Amino acid sequence: MVSLSKGNQSYTMDGDLSVDVSGATSTASLEMKMRDNSGEVFWVNNYVLNISEAVDFVDIEASGKFYNPTYGYVVLSTITALRTYNIYEWPSSGELKIVGGEDTIARLIAIDKNTCRIIADTNGDGNDDYDSGQVPWNDL
Repeated sequence: MVSLSKGNQSYTMDGDLSVDVSGATSTASLEMKMRDNSGEVFWVNNYVLNISEAVDFVDIEASGKFYNPTYGYVVLSTITALRTYNIYEWPSSGELKIVGGEDTIARLIAIDKNTCRIIADTNGDGNDDYDSGQVPWNDL
């Protein structure tokens, strides 16, 4: 258990973190609850991060469930690994999907090293009703 305090804010975290490294592949797993000084509990459930390294790029895959006491649950999953070349700051390809309550879905799509796109069904009717178009990574 870890407790943090700064000014009038305090947090207590409790959970498990494991990391497995095998050659060029690393897997991290996290299960954690965090309680703030108002008594709200945030939860990271079965979060798994897989990192595969190659000569000039890294592929990243993530999955897990996140709970916010105000907004509820979201479930994160990688559709296609996010590929980041060693010479660039941002992914050049890949797609993440986030599923929220009431069948809402958002997708983050890496277009290239400079831009991405967010597409979402914000009301859960099965139709995309938000499209950011191509936006610079730095604008997120």
